[in-house]
Amino acid sequence: MKIGILTFTDGTNYGQRLQNYALQELLTSYGNDVYTIKQGHHYSIKHRVKVAINSVVHIKQAVIQNKRKKAFDRFNNRYIKFYDQLLPENGRGNLADEFDLFIAGSDQIWNPNSPFVNSNMFMQFAPKQKRATYAASFSVDEIPNSRREEFSRWISDIDYVSVRELQAVKLVEELSGKKPVLSLDPTLLLDHQRWESIVEEAQSTVEFPDSYMVSLFLGNDYTNEEKEIAKQTGLSLMQFKDFETAAPDEFLKIIKNASLVLTDSYHVTIFSMLFHRPFIIFQRKSKGVSMNSRFETLDYYFHLDNRFYENVKKHKNYLEVLNEGLFENSLIKLRKDSTEYLNSLFKVI
Repeated sequence: MKIGILTFTDGTNYGQRLQNYALQELLTSYGNDVYTIKQGHHYSIKHRVKVAINSVVHIKQAVIQNKRKKAFDRFNNRYIKFYDQLLPENGRGNLADEFDLFIAGSDQIWNPNSPFVNSNMFMQFAPKQKRATYAASFSVDEIPNSRREEFSRWISDIDYVSVRELQAVKLVEELSGKKPVLSLDPTLLLDHQRWESIVEEAQSTVEFPDSYMVSLFLGNDYTNEEKEIAKQTGLSLMQFKDFETAAPDEFLKIIKNASLVLTDSYHVTIFSMLFHRPFIIFQRKSKGVSMNSRFETLDYYFHLDNRFYENVKKHKNYLEVLNEGLFENSLIKLRKDSTEYLNSLFKVI
């Protein structure tokens, strides 16, 4: 079967690239021919001029971003199988005829606040019998009124719906009346040894101490907390600015070798668990919108209450790790539940 993955492909986000790779490998393991489809984006002249001006004004950051993009391009060229035809923003063209099935997922492909979430992420360009999702995420608790009607219509047109968060289950039921399947993020489904092998083969471009803690925050500033935890643990601190030009595979290596991970990132938390690293989860908000539904689901799965910063600072248990045996046993059961959805999908399609 020839399958096209619909997910975010632009930009340089570690979680996006790694979940894309994981889903690709999972679908390939069923004997499918799997491609990730890039969307074509129309940028206005005004937007292009603004980007050019910002590159000149902020030349230092532009240089960093260019290095980071090249690092991601190297990862993509090695690990991601892209289709050679773009999907236009308006969904027009003959791409639907080229594939047997399209799977939208994973990541925040249904986030109503993203400018890149359009009808393509709901596969409106393809016949209904060719549409399915895996671990699709809204990443928010509510859909704004301005988008409820189209989201409701688009989701109702998908027969096989798998989502990533508990709140997403409620939203799909509310919007469409459908009962979606709650599935693990694909990064948690991929065999642990696959991630280990990627780390072993990763090119080293970043220097880091023998014993360090690493922080990556996508929302609020936690500089004071970082410094206090470094003081309490005696660990050297690596911040995101110290490795922001690293490729996704080297990013995994940095997490795997850390003595402690501080983050508000969903995927950083996942890889900390997979590599059995101590980690502390900090709250994140984006433009006043709660982004915590993903962590609530992880807590539901793996009982992470002791790893949220508000609790860690009370007990000073900075370097506590999850019980490895309990985590692995939970993961085995959860993987079984998630693969059942994929098994049933390929039996029907």
